[in-house]
Parts: sequence; C-alpha cells; structure tokens
Amino acid sequence: NKKAELPEGVSLSTWGDRSEVLKGRIELLLRNGVQGSILVLIILSLFLQPRLAFWVVAGVPFCFLGTLFMMDTLSLSINVISLFAFILVLGIVVDDAIVTAESAYATLEHEQQGVNSVIRGVRKVAVATVFGVITTMIAFLPMLFLTEGISRFFKVISAVVIFCLFFSIVESKLILPAHLRNMTIKKTGEKPNLQSFFNQSLSRFAQSIYQPFLHLALKKRYITISCFLVFLLLAKQLIPSGLVRFIFFPNVPSDYISVDLQMPPETAYKTTHDYALLLQEAGWRINEKYRKVTGTDINVIENLQLLSENDTSAELKAALIPSTDRSITSVEMAKWWRENLPEMPGIKSLSFDANAGHPSIPIDIQLEADDLETLRTAAVEIKNALRDYSGVFDIRDTFDAGGKEINVHLSAQGESMGIGQAELARQIRQAFFGAEIQRVQRGRHEVRVYARYPEAEREQLQTLHEMWVRLPGEDGQSIAPLSVVGTLTEQEGINKITRIDRHRVVNIQANVDKSRIEPDKIIESIKTSTLPQILEKHPSLEYRFAGESEDEDASLNVLYIKGLVMLMMIYAALAIPLKSYIQPVIIMSVIPFGLMGAIIGHFIVGLEISILSVIGMMALAGIVVNDSLVLVDYINQHVRDGTPFREAVAKSGVRRFRAVILTSATTFVGLLPLQLETSIQAQFLKPMAISVSFGVLFATIVTLFLVPALCYVTDDFKNIGKLIRQKGRQLMKVQKI
Repeated sequence: NKKAELPEGVSLSTWGDRSEVLKGRIELLLRNGVQGSILVLIILSLFLQPRLAFWVVAGVPFCFLGTLFMMDTLSLSINVISLFAFILVLGIVVDDAIVTAESAYATLEHEQQGVNSVIRGVRKVAVATVFGVITTMIAFLPMLFLTEGISRFFKVISAVVIFCLFFSIVESKLILPAHLRNMTIKKTGEKPNLQSFFNQSLSRFAQSIYQPFLHLALKKRYITISCFLVFLLLAKQLIPSGLVRFIFFPNVPSDYISVDLQMPPETAYKTTHDYALLLQEAGWRINEKYRKVTGTDINVIENLQLLSENDTSAELKAALIPSTDRSITSVEMAKWWRENLPEMPGIKSLSFDANAGHPSIPIDIQLEADDLETLRTAAVEIKNALRDYSGVFDIRDTFDAGGKEINVHLSAQGESMGIGQAELARQIRQAFFGAEIQRVQRGRHEVRVYARYPEAEREQLQTLHEMWVRLPGEDGQSIAPLSVVGTLTEQEGINKITRIDRHRVVNIQANVDKSRIEPDKIIESIKTSTLPQILEKHPSLEYRFAGESEDEDASLNVLYIKGLVMLMMIYAALAIPLKSYIQPVIIMSVIPFGLMGAIIGHFIVGLEISILSVIGMMALAGIVVNDSLVLVDYINQHVRDGTPFREAVAKSGVRRFRAVILTSATTFVGLLPLQLETSIQAQFLKPMAISVSFGVLFATIVTLFLVPALCYVTDDFKNIGKLIRQKGRQLMKVQKI
C-alpha cells in the first residue's frame, strides 16, 4: 500500500524483516512440539492401551491452556524461549499421568473391580507422584531468580514449566481418574494386536532379562555400587580431558554479518568513506564465491547496507538468505569477506560479527592504573600476546586516542622575562583564534570583529614555531620569540579518558573462534604467563576480566549457590512423604549420574557444554528423582503390608519397570525432534534439551539397578547395627552375672 503512495522515481523495499526470523523460530518450535507429541502418543500406545494412552496425552492441552492463562495474567509473552519451555515440559508433564494411569491399569488388571480398582491404583501412587512433581518444580525454581548475564533471559522457562506441572497434578489426580473409570482389561484368549505384542514383550523383558540382572546386582551389591562409582569418575573426566568442551556461550551462526570499522581521530572523512566502499565491494564479492563453491546461481547476500558513517567510523550489515536455504554458515562467509579485503593501512580496528544471540565479548581484559603510559605499554604487550593464540582475531583496545597536539610550557627564560603561563596561552589563542577588537551594529544584529593571523598562516605549524610574543613592560613594545620564552612538545592527544573508581582504565578486547579454542583456556594462559610478567614491570597496574568471562563467573556462581539451595529443598520435599532421613539420600543418588549422563549426551551428539546445558542440568536434578521416588514409595507400601524388606526391594524394580521405562522414554522422545534439528533457530535450545533427555535416559539405568542396591546396603547396615546392639546387650548380661 505504501509503495503505491510514493512519488515517481522513489522505491521502497524491505531490507531485513526480523519478524520473519521470529515466525521461523515459532514455526520450528511448534513443529517440534507437534512431532514430540505424536512420538509420545505412539510410545504410550505401544505399551499401554490406546485409550489409556489417549487420555494420558489428552491432559497435555489442559496443562498448556492453564499455563497460557497464567502467562496472560502475569503479562508473560509468548516468544522463542517460552515456546521452548512448552516443548521441554512436553515429555515431563505426562510423567505423573503415566505413573497414575499405569498404576490404575495394573491394579484393575489384578483385581478386576472396575472403578474401585482404578481409585485404589491412583491412591497407591498419589503421594509419590505429587511430591515427585513438587521436586521437579523445585528444580526449576532457581531459574526464576537468575539476574546475571545471559541466564536471566531463561527465567520464563521456569515460570512455564512450574505452571504446567501444577496443572498436571490437578489433571492427573482429578480429571484423569474420571476418564479411566470405565476402562476395561483385555481378556485372555482375545486376538492379539500390536499393542498387546509390545506390552507383553516389555513384560517378558522385565521378567526374563531385567529381573535376573537385578538379582545379580543385589547379590553383588557392593560390586554394583563400585561399578557405578567408576562410571561416574570416568564420565567426570570427559571435560578435563577435552573430549567434551565447555564454552560459556557458543558461537551460533546468524543470518546477518555486521562489520564495524574504527579509524584514528585525525582521519579525513574521505579516507573512512573510501574504506567503507572497499568493505562494500568485498562483501558483494561473497556472492561470486558462493556461486562458485556451491555450483548454484543463488546470491547468498540479499542486501548489504552502510548503516552509519562519520569521520572516524563506519558500520555495515549484510542480510543473508535464511540458513535453511544455504549450505555455508555466516561465520565461514565472514572469513571470505576478510579474505576479499585489500590492504587497508592506518585503521584502528576492524571487526566482523556473524554470530547470533549473546553479544558479549569473549576476551575482555580491563587494565587499571593512574599513569597513562603504563596503560599504553601494558595494552600493547597483551595485544601482542593474544596474537600468538590460534583462533583469536579482531584484537583491539579502547584507547580513544585523539590527534597530534602541541603542549606549550613557559621556559625558565620566559619566566625571568616576567611573562606568565596564562599570558603566554592568551597571546597564542589571540594569534590563531583571534582577539576581539570591535563590535559593529548591523540592524538587529551585532557583528564582532577579530584580529588574527591570515588563514594561510594559521594552517601552518611553522607559524607557531616562528611566532613572537609581547613581553610585559611600561612601553609594551618589548617582544621575544616563542621558542625563547616557551618550550613546544608534540604528543598524541586523548579524546576521552575512561575512569572507574577514579582510576584510569583501558580494555583489551578480542573475538575468538570457539570452534577451535575455548576462551577460558586463553584467559587462563594469559593469567599465568603474560600478566605476571607485565605486573612485575608495572607494580601499580591492576586488572580484571570483563565481558563474557565476567558474565560466566557471575552466572555460574549464582547457579552454584541456588543449586545447593535447590538440593536442600528437594531433600526436604522427599523426607516429608518418606518420613526418613536415609531414603531421600538414596533417591537423590541418581542426580550425579543424571548429570554425568547429560555430559555423555553432549559427547555423543558432539556438542560443547554451555550455560544453557548447565541450566538444563539444574532442571534435570528434579526430574530424575521422580522414578526413584515412585520405586522407593512402592517398597515402603509393601513393607507396611507385611512384605519382607528385601523381597519388596527385589520385586519393586520389576513391578515398576514399565512405569519407569515409559516416563523416561516419553521425556526423551518428546525432545528428540529438537535434538535432531539442524536449523540455526534450534541451536540455542539444543544444549538444554540434550542435558534433560540424556540425563533422564542414563538416570533410568541408575534407578533400576543402583537404587535397589543402595536399599540393600542400608538394610545391611541396619542389620549390622542390630547385631552390634544384640552383642552389646549380651555382653552387659554376662558382666552382670
């Protein structure tokens, strides 16, 4: 519509539409959400009755609608992060519904008493599932209080997950049982189908394969625990060994390439403009190379614009075709852009940014000193040291150097002649700026008349050196050369001095190719090798690491503290229903193994661990305890009913095998589409998804073998304690006799 209103010769075109990026990400997440829902439904339908599976999955829309209502009430927006939270919770939100439905199904299968069996089945797991959901909510709670760095953007994940889990409790305890009240069990002899085949196969697996291995693990329980501990120690070494890299915030290729050119302050506008044109020409040549490399006729750069330009800086931005339509990343094309550039002498800094997301600087070393020359020298030494590291580029500092200037100081001879510093400065100012000698009234305006050197002389530095200065005296006629009464010193000026706590500071900054080297390793090397040598030469110098390193320290410290608080809250939430101090420890023993599973998951996928992975691991701590809680609660119920403790432990794994497998499988497959996604939009979210899905997967093995073994070990210690007490009482009786 707007194009039709434009005058002839004026055109209007879209340069970059950010809404398309948002739409693409929303479509991606919705597509992954639908795919995950279908996979969850298929998994449940294969091992439970299709009707039972349907009602379990049917509770998901209720949870999501309730969450959307709460988001609207609290003015939380629907965005990429909140949509990811819905996908993340997709496989988790059905966990308590699966356990509830499976318990109702198993009770009905055993008792055949209709509604009463369903009610009893729901009640059996009610306490365990409710507190299991509470532990998961607690695990996501710390995210609500993240305020440092990039992690603060993920607060909305916590809100969405907590609301979804709350409504899942309501749905699984009040609505789901009503749907299951008329459920019937397939009678023996009826024609088998695909569902019964998978269900029976799972039961046979539990009876014929899992049960013998469980009995062996319980018999050799101390060897079993030792094996798990060895696995834990080996998995822990994946990060120090470098097999799994840690990068606080990984580089994710963008659909844009930004270029920032900075020139020295005295640079003429024409020079900056010419360099900006060279950058544009080099950028457009990327299209030629892309067509040559890919063998297509596609222009990979849709638009290239000079966004801003002045005497000393220029900013350019290239809009690329969507990542789904090209085979080469923006990071690689940024390298091509650099390679296409001719020699550009005299620039202060030139940086290329082809990454999406968090804009912090990978390496940012802040130096602090009162002496400017100390800062200059130290900055040069650090920049030279950074050039020795492979993968470090765009090295620069924040010195805002001005043009060359001349400082004039009164000489001893000039002082003896009676002229002062202020008078000397006044005469130089009058010679070049001018001295007001008259004001002329012209109508309503007043015109000031100045006397000064002719323009041609004012533009020559030699004029200053040959200038004569009037000396004080009664006749006012005495004069002397400026070179006699003053000293002239040429130096580089400063446009701006940055101070923090009244001390001068300068930052040395650099970008890093994180696919080749971790910024943490460079920073650690600078700390141990370069900075000690510089501090030895300049004792007054102080330093700190800013930028991404500062964000990393702040975020990880907050997560560490809040993680400890979260673990204590989970322990308390488990101790209440179990009425025990030891059993919560047994249940929580799966947490470190879940974390190791998350690390192994990153190793399998070939992805580095990032802050998003760490946040996913925190959430994982509350998720992985659910199956163990249900298992231990089952043991306690049968012990209360008169079953010997060890017999109850041995039976618990087999009895709860289907529920444990299904809850883990649904969590994993619910996130599977996102893990397999290759588009740029998914790269931010994949680390968290991998942490949760693989952590749950590995924790399942721990739940089925280690938890029963630990239960046996605690019983061993109880028996040893009883034996010691019995021996003690017998000894006391003997002493009395």
